[in-house]
Order: sequence, then structure tokens, then C-alpha cells
Amino acid sequence: MPLTNPISRPIDKAVRYSSEPAITPRPGLLVVGDAAVAALCTSGRLSASHVVEHAASLERARERVKALDAALVVTELQLPDGDGVELCRAGDASQTILTLAITSDPTRVPGALLAGCDSVLLKPFAPNLLYARIGRLTRDLQLQCRSPRTTASRGTNRHWGHLACPSCDGAGATSFDATGLRRAWYACLACKHVWIAKRQE
Repeated sequence: MPLTNPISRPIDKAVRYSSEPAITPRPGLLVVGDAAVAALCTSGRLSASHVVEHAASLERARERVKALDAALVVTELQLPDGDGVELCRAGDASQTILTLAITSDPTRVPGALLAGCDSVLLKPFAPNLLYARIGRLTRDLQLQCRSPRTTASRGTNRHWGHLACPSCDGAGATSFDATGLRRAWYACLACKHVWIAKRQE
């Protein structure tokens, strides 16, 4: 799906770039799978602020993740040779790797959330939303590197204990992406149902 339609997704205006210096001069940014997303990341401001790499396959990404320190991993969930959920799990096990999962299939998101991904972006999306999401995760990464024992939440996913799943009626839901200023995507991690509902504040 095209990523360049500026009206396809809203800009997340709550996310702004930090003026604080990075823990490392240029933290790593590994883009896995999607060549169009890799092209956006290797051009412009991201290439100036991050060391950007592209891995076309899960096998190559596995090799690179082992060598990464203080880095972000942006991964497609459906890869030619496997599932990007594996990379979300690897990031969750590390204190210095944060993961952004991208997909056009919302039904794949609960698996990524259960694996510990730090943020989700549904296609199609405008490039500025990708940049803003990476900026937010970069700040969270810097905080994590400064204070490894911090209890502050990292990423953009949020749990809402009072929300009931419309499928299984279980309590608790995780919001993972916005559809606009008033509505958002939610997932039940018990039955893996996803739905759109009023955005929580």
C-alpha cells in the first residue's frame, strides 16, 4: 500500500522532537522488510540523526539485532521468511532495543503486543507520522539508557483496565493506534480480538 498519501492518516500532534542530546551520537535504526519504509528512513533527517540499516529478511535481521546496542527496530510483521513478532520478542528482552511494528493487517497486532512491541503503526500512514513515532521511541530509548531501572512506560501502546472486550467481554484492552482525533484501535490480549472505539484520554 502507498505510504505517501498525506491525508491517509492523521498527524500525531502530541509527539514532538526532543532537543536533548542523544545517549549516543547516532542511535541505530534497523528497518526490517518494507523497502518503502527503509527509503523514508535513509533519506532526510532520520539518516542524519540515526545509523540506518535495512534488512530485507528475518534471517538477516536476526544477525543484526544480536549486534545492536541502543537501537530502534522498525519491522514489518509479515516477512518473506517468517514473522516480525520474533523481533518484537527480542526487543522486549533487551533494555536497549525498542521495536515499532508496522502492518496493514490489524489482526496481527495482538501477537506483536503479547511479544512486547513498544509501538504499532497501521498502514497506510503518512511519512510524518512515521517520523514522529520514531522520534518518540528515540526519546524513550534515551531515557532507558540513562536510567535502566526506570519504571516509566516506554512506547505508545496503552492498557485500559476498565475497557471490556466486545468479543469475549473480558476486562482490559490495549490501545495501539489512532484512526483520528476521537477514535482508536484496541486489542484484547486474552482472545486477540481487535476493534475501533472512542479514543481514551
